[in-house]
Amino acid sequence: MIYGPSTRIVNNSKERVAGVGALKYSSLLILLMATASLCHAAGWRPIGPYGGAAEFVRVSKSQPTTVIAGTRRGMIFRSADAGATWTESASPAGSDCVLHALEVHPEDANRIYAGFDCDQDAARAGLYESSDSGKTWSRPSQLNAKGVWSLAFSPRTRRLAAGTTVGVFVNKDHGWERISPESNQELKPVVSLAFDPEDEEILLAGTSHLPWRTVDGGKTWASIHSGMIDDSDVFSISPDASTTGLVYASACSGVYKSTVGGTHWLRLPTPRGAYRAYLVVPDPHRPRVVYAATSSGLLRSVDGGAIWTRILPDIVHAVSFDPVVPKRVFVASTSSGVLLSEDGGDSFQSRNQGFANRRYRAVARLGKTLFVAAASEIDPSLFVSDDEGQTWKTDVAWPRNLRHLSTTERDSKTVVCGSATHVYLSKNRGRTWTTLPAVPGGRVIGLKAIPGGVLAAGAGGVFTWTPAKPRWTTAPTPQPLSVHEFFSTSDDFVLVEAQGTLLTSADSGTTWRVCPGLTGLGEIHSMAGIGGDQGFILAGLSLGLYRSDDGCQSWTPIRDDLTGDTVSLVAIHNSPSLVALAVQYGRVLISIDRGRTWRAFSETGWLGSFPLQVLANEASTRLYALFPGSGVMVQDIIAAGLTANPAEGASPPPAPTRQGAFRK
Repeated sequence: MIYGPSTRIVNNSKERVAGVGALKYSSLLILLMATASLCHAAGWRPIGPYGGAAEFVRVSKSQPTTVIAGTRRGMIFRSADAGATWTESASPAGSDCVLHALEVHPEDANRIYAGFDCDQDAARAGLYESSDSGKTWSRPSQLNAKGVWSLAFSPRTRRLAAGTTVGVFVNKDHGWERISPESNQELKPVVSLAFDPEDEEILLAGTSHLPWRTVDGGKTWASIHSGMIDDSDVFSISPDASTTGLVYASACSGVYKSTVGGTHWLRLPTPRGAYRAYLVVPDPHRPRVVYAATSSGLLRSVDGGAIWTRILPDIVHAVSFDPVVPKRVFVASTSSGVLLSEDGGDSFQSRNQGFANRRYRAVARLGKTLFVAAASEIDPSLFVSDDEGQTWKTDVAWPRNLRHLSTTERDSKTVVCGSATHVYLSKNRGRTWTTLPAVPGGRVIGLKAIPGGVLAAGAGGVFTWTPAKPRWTTAPTPQPLSVHEFFSTSDDFVLVEAQGTLLTSADSGTTWRVCPGLTGLGEIHSMAGIGGDQGFILAGLSLGLYRSDDGCQSWTPIRDDLTGDTVSLVAIHNSPSLVALAVQYGRVLISIDRGRTWRAFSETGWLGSFPLQVLANEASTRLYALFPGSGVMVQDIIAAGLTANPAEGASPPPAPTRQGAFRK
């Protein structure tokens, strides 16, 4: 139920209140509850940081402004404006499957084909087809449970061939048919496929052990490895449509060229370090121009492969050409996302607005500045936005491979971040960083920024560091600790779990108290608290959401819109008004009465994933959520322009629909 402007919720019942303060409280509650369904309708909006690893990029031949991109874990992105902006679709097979092939139908930009292999659940492997740009997917049953590693369209009839872990299949009039002998163990798995541009009966197949060819539509096959180093994984085979019989191939042993349809190969000289070639493809607009993606970056040759020049240092796994604009080239980089060249490879620019694929670990806020940490040992790991996510910056000199990130509302300049073994401190909002001494015990479990310093928890206990005492000092916990879990909120409240004991501190680790264990209530997934006389603690457990208002001496289950199942995340935002947040099965719930009553704010996660963190902005008008592979998403807590209060007795938001169990 949504209550009127002069009522409040007390112990799940209505109570008349009066006065300005009560009216403000009630109005905020009404706005929050009334906008829950409105915000849900708008859904999460991605704001970055964008970029990361791209595995595929394909330009539609029938509609060149349509471009699709894919990641190794199977997220598929679509651009309707030639890569200027991207929208994301969920992986049709699931994030624990690997996307090995991605193609757009040559005559229909809305028809997408994706080939997956799945180690954990082989039944989900196979070919996925979409006729609506990835909104919905279907599967041909003949390829179910077969890992699909490559796809190719025939040049005239647009017949689709699929290279799988068990051989080659072709989609004929009566359905999918195997055209490679099941008994031939060397003709599998089929890593790459290509039709001859002039004769659809000729099909070239690259395997994990040299290439093969059929000249009669699959009735017979012959190994075509003459001139190629033995036992070469053939990652790509690319016929040059401009010259009969000219074929390029890339392998773990380098780049190859054949002028006789693949029956004999010549290994091309490549620069030092470019021994492994992931891809080689001729430019369809410029004869003798060839691109090769290698272990030393993206190479280009303008003389058919005799001399190569490195034009991009990135590891590239896909190159695609605009069919209309001759020098427009898209590449998929494993570190820089989607890149675009408008001058035939002379220069590249990032095209990642809306494309995000990193292992994001943490988000924190100082005023309008957002900090996001990602796990990477070789690429930038810290991203900063000074305008609430409109623009992002990073610096290669900043810390890498981050797991932890923390700020404190009582200090507008201090930021703390850390990896599993290192701790870094910034006193100027992240512009420069100081590496602190190693935390005793080695492994860092959690970090918290405190005014002027750092509180750290690890295998050796809980410790503090300040400039006045530039060494780690053991916190005065009631007993020695080997911390298992570490939780903190935006003020001075800290909770640690160690050897089955739960301890809390309301003053950033200066004093501690032992909490009675949450015996019988399930595994602890997340905790948050607020100190002081009106303090309370929230616990997200495997058996639901619980609240304590007596310093964790006793616990009360909270149901409202929640169930007695896993609550993966709880958080408290304490400035300027107190907002509590909880996540259950991807749903975000919100409370503004110190965690006593809750209503659903967002009914779903983001494309099947759940938030790692949720936090509000400084004015408590916007909610940020960090999703593990997609970055930061936002929703407005109070919808702009909403001034009228809803009528007494208005219908509540729709009941939630659970979509699978949370996996920690």
